[in-house]
Amino acid sequence: MKFNIQHIRNHEKWGEISSLSNGIIEVEIPTTIGPRITACRFKGENNIFYEAPDVEKYLNSEEWYPYGGHRLWHAPEVNPRSYYPDNHPVKIEQTADAIAFIQSTETSTCIQKSMRIHLKTEGNTLKIDHILTNQGLWPVELAGWALSMMRPNGKAVIPLPRKIPFPQELQPNHAISVWPYTDLADKRLTFSDRFITIRQDPQAEVPLKLGMDCRSNWIGYFMGDSLFIKKFNYIDKGRYPDFGCSVEVYTDGNMLEMETLSPLQTILPGESIVHQEEWGLWKMSGMPANDQEINKVLQEFVV
Repeated sequence: MKFNIQHIRNHEKWGEISSLSNGIIEVEIPTTIGPRITACRFKGENNIFYEAPDVEKYLNSEEWYPYGGHRLWHAPEVNPRSYYPDNHPVKIEQTADAIAFIQSTETSTCIQKSMRIHLKTEGNTLKIDHILTNQGLWPVELAGWALSMMRPNGKAVIPLPRKIPFPQELQPNHAISVWPYTDLADKRLTFSDRFITIRQDPQAEVPLKLGMDCRSNWIGYFMGDSLFIKKFNYIDKGRYPDFGCSVEVYTDGNMLEMETLSPLQTILPGESIVHQEEWGLWKMSGMPANDQEINKVLQEFVV
């Protein structure tokens, strides 16, 4: 597998950036911070990710900053452990079929983060291995957590399991987790027969977040004439964080964050866990307005 790699120096925000492209999709990964993917787009078009302002102020600092783009954390979330800053240069390792961006070991957690990107020579998809390695002296329990900060004015879609008529099934078949600052009457939230949709509103004054044990293995974001899909491996009987969440969505007035998680695992010293996502970026005829239109678009790209 071959793809084009360019090194762009003196980027106005990041300094040096590695750009990967197969002629259809391109991603940009700064070498000055990370591991973090700051851009994903159709080649020559707009970034689908949110980009925060004034990022130059935080490069090489010891303060965590939400730069935007796509990052790797370890769950469950707690401050300060989760907010270890990714403000320093990363090491690059390239093989015949992938390129990896490796962070220095976190001094406070002894966890080392890295992303390994597999971009096909053609098509609209790529795969990312999110790797957490325990460089400490004792076992650590955590989950891989991949977070994509999407640009404003889009709509996230979480698939719900199929309906089973009463009384054929008497037990619950999914669970939804709600964060303490979330209002379930918020107009950005829509619960329907097939999906939960969460709309990003630039005028929003308060954040919201919810998650669920999504067994359909994907989550999507509609924006303008583009659809971004993240697929992942759902592990049946896996012990997921946050009351069993394999996907989570956070939004505020700036952006919407699509998150997937692995089950909690105990990592022995020197060992790693890998949480893989497959990304797909597709063109649509326009933003779907209801469940029927959403489902029609998804049938083409998700099945």
